[in-house]
Amino acid sequence: MIQKVIDGIIAAIRAEYGSAHFKVYTELVEQGLKNPCFSVMCLNPSVEVTGKVRSRRYYPFVIDYFPKSDDEPVDECNTVYETLIECLGDITVEDKIISNNGVVDWVIDTASIRYNNNIVKDNQGILIYNNGKIEKNTGIITENNNYIGENTETVKFNAKGAEINVNKGIIRENKGVVYNYPGGIVKKNSGIVYNYGGMVSEDNTGSVIESYSVKAGKGIEKATLDNESFLDIDGAKWLEKTKGTATLTVVWAKGYNANGYHLEADGCKVTKNTNGTYTLSKITKNTTIFAAPTTFTITYKSENGSLQTTNPVTYTCETEDITLAAPSREGSTFLGWTGTDLAGTTKNVTIKKGSFGDRIYTAVWNNESQTVQQEIFILPKVLVKGKAIQKLSWNKIDEADGYFIYSSVSGKKMKKVFDTRKRASKKKAKKSSAKSTGAKTVTYTFKKRKSGTVYQYQIRAYKLVNGKKKVFCKSMVVYSVANNQSGKLTNVKNIKLKKKSYTLQVKQTAKIKQNIPLIKRIKSFILV
Repeated sequence: MIQKVIDGIIAAIRAEYGSAHFKVYTELVEQGLKNPCFSVMCLNPSVEVTGKVRSRRYYPFVIDYFPKSDDEPVDECNTVYETLIECLGDITVEDKIISNNGVVDWVIDTASIRYNNNIVKDNQGILIYNNGKIEKNTGIITENNNYIGENTETVKFNAKGAEINVNKGIIRENKGVVYNYPGGIVKKNSGIVYNYGGMVSEDNTGSVIESYSVKAGKGIEKATLDNESFLDIDGAKWLEKTKGTATLTVVWAKGYNANGYHLEADGCKVTKNTNGTYTLSKITKNTTIFAAPTTFTITYKSENGSLQTTNPVTYTCETEDITLAAPSREGSTFLGWTGTDLAGTTKNVTIKKGSFGDRIYTAVWNNESQTVQQEIFILPKVLVKGKAIQKLSWNKIDEADGYFIYSSVSGKKMKKVFDTRKRASKKKAKKSSAKSTGAKTVTYTFKKRKSGTVYQYQIRAYKLVNGKKKVFCKSMVVYSVANNQSGKLTNVKNIKLKKKSYTLQVKQTAKIKQNIPLIKRIKSFILV
């Protein structure tokens, strides 16, 4: 090999100066040198062991130049030196570059470089030892001792202190630093691998720092992540496992919006913020964030009718058109639905694809054979008898098992003072027993009412349900002044309506006119 290298050096010199002008000596000549000439000799070759099966051989060569001029030999030697730097940058042996000390733009797949000490822009062949910089490798590199910009083929050995910035190929053994991209493989690692979707084999005694990708998927036109720790690699954002959370801002794709969709991701937690952004946290693997349709509820109020099983209880904005089936009720005719997005009672209700939001629909019926139950009212009145007596009376409710009487001085909180099924509280004024006066009226008399004081009353009807008293109807609150000595207030004797009945249609109103005869001719009165 030494002689082959010497031949390569001689060939480079003769290619530069021509074989007729300079003689090149390869052995020691003590006398008889013919100037100008060169001398090429190998001095003290050595071997450095770099691993169990690896070694590095050093072949130092000395090239001497003997000048022609005796007057200015230094100037002549300097000129030759500059020329040798250029012509000896690439030494070719058997059509192979032994050593590169300059810049090589392209190494074709049939060529090779044994030593690269400067820059190779694109290696597609074989490079044995890289001691400089390789911008791109699509060939084979036996040993990298410095820097490779991007590898998409094979690096057999990445030495300690060396770096491969982008690996998408194969690293058979790494002791330096490798940034491993999708498609990249590190088979044996005792150095540091920053892994961005590549693969590191189980033969790992070094450090592997994992990062996970976050991609925008279905329903997202554009996604912006504010975490500076994210790296852009192959159209995705990558975040180191230990770097925490990030804030995501999205531009929804056409047909998608935050009303009908929400963001989901397999591999991280997505939380919507009040300002419309999203927080990504707990990233545990490569993930794609996508728009998922939000599920909305459909609530039906059948009003004692039977719903059709074909009516769904949930839907999304991607659900095809839904037409509600009519419910049924014995003895009634279905008039339609009222509810969400309906102006009135509508029989044919369709929830269009693309709709969103929870919905409530109520069935409206027309009774054919059933008797409509009438509303229950309690109508109390108070009669003043004597100076300190107030007689409370109200209409009897057939459904009631008893009544609570609530009372207090006007303006104060009313309390329960009597239960028609038991005796009154001892703390209240003495009272008589409540009793029915005929079939339609219940009365109760209050005695020792304070003169000139306004009292308020309310009747509450109850039923006994499993031994408990359940109030089902309350009267209005009525007022009465006891023993009207002041002359400032008077009780109402009665109320006379000008019409005995009113018939109203839906959304129709009526004004009820009445006459109010008073006990005394005073403008201020207590309405009972």
